[in-house]
Amino acid sequence: LHAPGAVVGIASQHASRQQTLPQMQSTAIGTTRPAWQSALGLSTVALCLANRQHHRNGRRKAARVPMHGAVLEIADNLTKLEDGKYERSDLRNVAIIAHVDHGKTTLTDALMTQCGDIQKETTMDSNQLEMERGITILAKNAAIRYRDVKINIIDTPGHADFGAEVERILNMADACILLVDAQEGPMPQTKFVLRKAIELEKKTMVVINKVDKPSARPDWVLDQTFDLFASLGASDELCDFPVCYASGINGIASVDSPDELAPNLMPLLDQILEECPKPPVEPERPLQMLVANLD
Repeated sequence: LHAPGAVVGIASQHASRQQTLPQMQSTAIGTTRPAWQSALGLSTVALCLANRQHHRNGRRKAARVPMHGAVLEIADNLTKLEDGKYERSDLRNVAIIAHVDHGKTTLTDALMTQCGDIQKETTMDSNQLEMERGITILAKNAAIRYRDVKINIIDTPGHADFGAEVERILNMADACILLVDAQEGPMPQTKFVLRKAIELEKKTMVVINKVDKPSARPDWVLDQTFDLFASLGASDELCDFPVCYASGINGIASVDSPDELAPNLMPLLDQILEECPKPPVEPERPLQMLVANLD
């Protein structure tokens, strides 16, 4: 080490290192890979994949539509109840309950016809098996529009074998229409679904149908219906149900008397708008969806 040649060799080696360091820095700066990626030892393929993912995420964020637009469209139809909760005035969801051959299909067809939605096919019991056996198996929705309000009339199976389907349908509705024949009164198929509705505390409107029959006895049917509510454990509020008299085949109804019917079904529609609770909504909450077997 004390030899002159050794000192010169060390000095020249140190000088060469100082010259090499700037060259390495300039080489690293000149490449397309950033310094932090080089330090992590990422390969060129990994860098390309990371860059593509970064650009895709950027495009997705730019393409996202803010959810505030959908809220603003129905803002005029919302009535504030409390913090974050509103009720929609342009929508009614009601389930219809009826025994076999009590006129449920005929009444809903008449409602759709008078509201301008003339259908070539029947709205209820349109399935082949349902038409053969005369029972409702699948849930179906008859949507009508009356006075700028959309009314969803949801069909309900009446047989005990479809109890799970009944509960799903009643959870979609805010009220119920109990359709009863003006001669026969409440039947077993009616009692099963009505019991489910009372357990869920759904407001129920009673429609006594076929009051134009010669053998109709609407007063007796009304008494039997009240006794049925009481026997099923309905509260005093639910027992105080509104009543409408109708003839679905003729498309006439009244809320006052079975002897003086209006020339259309407007009394029934007005009663639905007045008695059916408005659906509560929370616009700021995430979307929630209830899936059911609709036909």
